[in-house]
Amino acid sequence: MREKINRLAKGILDRDIPELKLSPERFDDVLPPDTKRRYDLIIDTDDIFRLKGLSYCDDVRIGLETRAFMGRRCHIVFYADSFGLEPGQRTEGSIHLITNAGELEVPYCFETGHEDHAKVRDYLKELRNGEEFSEGYDPAFDEESDYITYLNEGSDGTYEAETYAEEPEESAGTDEGPLGTYDEGDAYLGEADIRDEAPEPSEASKEYLSFLSSCFPQDDELLSELCGLLIGADETGSFAFSAYREAIARDIKLTRLYEYYIYSYPEGSSEQMPKSVLLYFSYDNMLEPRRKACLYKDILLYEAPDSELYASYEPQIRDYAMASVFARRIDDKLSLIYDRMLYPDMIDRKAAEVLPDILKCRRISTKDSRAAFVLLRYPELIYEDRYPIRNGAAYIPIYFDSTKICFLDKRGREIRPEGGYEEDIMLRRPDLLRRCFEIYPDHPMLKLAAAKKVLSAGASTETEAEILKDALRSLKLSREFSEAVIKELLKRDGGSADIRGLAVEDYGPELSKLLFSSLLRDGYHEDAYLCLRRMGEPWEVGKEELHSLVMELIAKGSIPVIKGETDQVFVIYCKYLFDMGFRDKELLSFLTREYEGATEDMYAILSEADKAGARLYELPEKVLSSKLFSGMKEHLDECFEIYLRTAEKQKENMVCAYLTVRCSDYFEGEKEEPIQGFFEILYSYVSSSEDYEKLPDIYLLALTKHYQEKEKLLDEETELCQKLTDILISRGLIFRYTKALKKKISIPKEICERYYIEYHGSREAPPRLYIRISPEDKDFRSVEMTRVYGGIYVTGIVLFVEDELHYMIYDESISDTTVQEGSISVKKLHSREDDRYSMLDRMTKELKEDKLKELSEDLKEYMLKDRLRRGLFDIR
Repeated sequence: MREKINRLAKGILDRDIPELKLSPERFDDVLPPDTKRRYDLIIDTDDIFRLKGLSYCDDVRIGLETRAFMGRRCHIVFYADSFGLEPGQRTEGSIHLITNAGELEVPYCFETGHEDHAKVRDYLKELRNGEEFSEGYDPAFDEESDYITYLNEGSDGTYEAETYAEEPEESAGTDEGPLGTYDEGDAYLGEADIRDEAPEPSEASKEYLSFLSSCFPQDDELLSELCGLLIGADETGSFAFSAYREAIARDIKLTRLYEYYIYSYPEGSSEQMPKSVLLYFSYDNMLEPRRKACLYKDILLYEAPDSELYASYEPQIRDYAMASVFARRIDDKLSLIYDRMLYPDMIDRKAAEVLPDILKCRRISTKDSRAAFVLLRYPELIYEDRYPIRNGAAYIPIYFDSTKICFLDKRGREIRPEGGYEEDIMLRRPDLLRRCFEIYPDHPMLKLAAAKKVLSAGASTETEAEILKDALRSLKLSREFSEAVIKELLKRDGGSADIRGLAVEDYGPELSKLLFSSLLRDGYHEDAYLCLRRMGEPWEVGKEELHSLVMELIAKGSIPVIKGETDQVFVIYCKYLFDMGFRDKELLSFLTREYEGATEDMYAILSEADKAGARLYELPEKVLSSKLFSGMKEHLDECFEIYLRTAEKQKENMVCAYLTVRCSDYFEGEKEEPIQGFFEILYSYVSSSEDYEKLPDIYLLALTKHYQEKEKLLDEETELCQKLTDILISRGLIFRYTKALKKKISIPKEICERYYIEYHGSREAPPRLYIRISPEDKDFRSVEMTRVYGGIYVTGIVLFVEDELHYMIYDESISDTTVQEGSISVKKLHSREDDRYSMLDRMTKELKEDKLKELSEDLKEYMLKDRLRRGLFDIR
């Protein structure tokens, strides 16, 4: 901008302004909700012109990444933001470009679509990339695997399901299980030695086992041998279980027989275990957790609580129950163990944190083999949990009747199970749940339950309000539920104090407006502004409320600042108020200091601020510079007048740049005088110059042309006009008005003797001039026109008395027809008798009147003067 103004100040005009090509010429798009999307604008010029400019936009939803640009091909990046907008809402406006080739507007219209649009778009995008939907699918989860479900606490205090595959019980080395670490010398004590003694199964033994599967041998030795082979082959199927059970019934002594009886005990079976098995494991129980559960379930179902055997098992069952609680495990067997073994006095803080999920667990079962997961959603919360289905069932903590569940297949796609599903409560122990919440009141679900209860009845006390505030701060509430909580808090006097500092970016327009009004009403102006800023558009609230907020922040000196600079969103809000008709002096002063945008927008602020007597800061110079830079002429004179009147010190380059533009408009455009007093300013500047030769030609041209049109000149004006005209003539800058100046100043006779045809056209394409002098001439002849200045072409022609010149001008850059035509008639002799053209006029007349003697004398005199002139001057 500074470079162009300096060029203008030197009288250099950029005449070759190209037509800019925008790609695209406008932006129209549908944005998903809460989306920020990038857009690219390309500006192309010709191969010579170097474009320079700045971009502006008075829209809080448009973020301009490229503010300044330069080059023959410019790339502008901006972002459109649909945050907080409802489907169907639009963001419309224009991006303003102020360039050295003019000002441009690039319109845009962004409509917020529905969330489904975004899902479809993402789905199609994945299809284009050749990818499938695989969210939530783990190929390790297949129907052949054996799993136990655990409820794992996440970092946010919520719980999600995890599933672990069980290791074979014969595994050697170290195994990290749900209860901790089990090593070879503990969990599987003596296993290696026993295995070495057992015979390994061969092809023959397998055939033998198949043969014996129909019935067990009556001979105990044969049955013992059969069980030994089954144990050696690690058989735990139904046939092996029957064999082990038969061997135990016959009291056959066989190493690891009781262990394999437990290993092969059918899942879901309620058959009572032999007393010998129970006695055996009462002394030495090294079973892994899931096998222990089978054993303990049998004790609890069939042994009398006052029996000696029950008493011997009770401590280890209770320990197992607590260990399973901390491991967050749950299934049908464990539900019985928890119900019988857990008492309120056993619950400490650590247990109280995890036990509620187990106590609120339900079994969700379906016969549809497609169902791989159950998805759990709490309408009041923003997260969801996914639980795997094993053997047709999943175990899920459900706290409220409003909880939503749906089924997913292995690929994560939602399905509706055929035949529906069943839902069974695993435990009914309100005493344990009550104890957990007493010890650990910070449990997320307890807070949620309390908030729901308060919300249903209304927060009438400070304690109830604290419950709602705590839920807002500590829980990840859904948008709908958190809006309901905030609305309830805002009903109370001073309720906005309760929610100051809370992020509201996820709330809808209705709540945001309510929150803004409450904060403003209670005097929390900074918080109200932050709330409004997250909302986006200033018109989302009443203009009177916005005006009150803005004026309070300006008055308090609390103007929002981001990274050390005034927040441009606040500036946009102030500009919106200005557009709505507010004219507070303080508001205008703020805008004159901070606002930058389209030149006409800045001028509107400047004009109103000047009328109101507000402080203008640097705005007059800023507006004048922008208009001179972009070539915008609207209100240019008014801007200059305000600049001259209000600037503490005018800059010479600004004044000269303006004079150059307006002198060019007047002289080349043949317009009326710019503004009243303009030529007084021009005269003052030109006359004060120490060297007229160094002044731009356009100043001299405009001023001398003005003097030619002026009825009468003052003495000082006449003197100045003579000096300037002499300079212009010496530079070959001779126009039609130059000859007309002979009535006011001295003009060389060579100029006065000619008749001038002048045309204002294009610099690139010279016009074609055709003339015909004598009526007897049938055809026009072509005469060259000389470009004297800018796009002004001039031709001087010598005519004699009674000559009548007809001319036509063609300008192919404009039209294929004549663009200018006219005639010049000479009715009298030239006024100077000693002038050679006067002599030619006189001789022409003498020839026509057949005065040969007079003609001969005049001809001798003409030739003598011409010879003398050629001898004295170098005439070429």
